[in-house]
Amino acid sequence: MIRWASAFLIFAFIGSGCAPSTVQGLRENHSGRTEFEVQQNYQPVYRTILEQSRTCRQGFHGFVPTYVQGDLYHDTRRGNISVAQHNAIYGILTWLAIDVSALDDNTTRVVAYYTNDHWAPAAQAVEQWVRNDFKGCRFPE
Repeated sequence: MIRWASAFLIFAFIGSGCAPSTVQGLRENHSGRTEFEVQQNYQPVYRTILEQSRTCRQGFHGFVPTYVQGDLYHDTRRGNISVAQHNAIYGILTWLAIDVSALDDNTTRVVAYYTNDHWAPAAQAVEQWVRNDFKGCRFPE
């Protein structure tokens, strides 16, 4: 039992990387980002990304719960989606933050910030979900 607990603690430490606890922290201190514009209204773009993020990322990964949180602001025509783990040892670790903003009624800009290279394919998949109606959870090779 002690070996299992030790292995879990080591995994939790390695898996934590240097993820910030907030979306703003990730925006300011990201490993990378992807950005694109699409000729669609911001609301369906936001819904597509939120639904697919929940399908692909929400749930338990190992022993750590992962949550997808989305907020849509009609007054500013923006939306934010985050993927974070709530870890008993390290607290909240935000791995992916996605900002959706209307440039006009039919053009939307999407910026996906990620914590480390492990999350780069998830950020790249966001564009595929919106542009190509891709329903997979990993970026197609």
